Amino acid sequence: SFPLRLIRAQFPKLAIPSIGQPCYDSENRLVGIVLGVSRKGTCHLLPARAISFLAAHPEAKRVRLGCLLDINSSTPVIEGLINGGPLARGGIQTGDILININDTPIRNYGDMLDATYYLTGDKPLSIEVIRGTQVVKSKGIIPTQDSR
Repeated sequence: SFPLRLIRAQFPKLAIPSIGQPCYDSENRLVGIVLGVSRKGTCHLLPARAISFLAAHPEAKRVRLGCLLDINSSTPVIEGLINGGPLARGGIQTGDILININDTPIRNYGDMLDATYYLTGDKPLSIEVIRGTQVVKSKGIIPTQDSR
């Protein structure tokens, strides 16, 4: 598995692109493809560089937890969940603050990528979050593995 560093972009409410739509910069160069949109209208893009890598390496696999985090935030708040995704099935909720994966501390988006870098999708995870004033631990979460 390998980490994908997503691009975060904010669009005016009337111009929010749909999932799967390509996005271009002012010089008409591909920036990325929209993977998800948070409730606040923040779009998460798969970078053009990652698209090129996946096209050149079709055997590459990617582990997914089924959540959206704000990659620029200093706190790893879960902004969105994929319905029926691994974290949603494990009871994790939008607004939870991710604090560890398999007892590895998570302080930001980069820590989450580091903690999931070597996951294969065949072993259950334990996830710990802060919800309100409580620490909630969810065990037995099986990440999804996509072959691309």
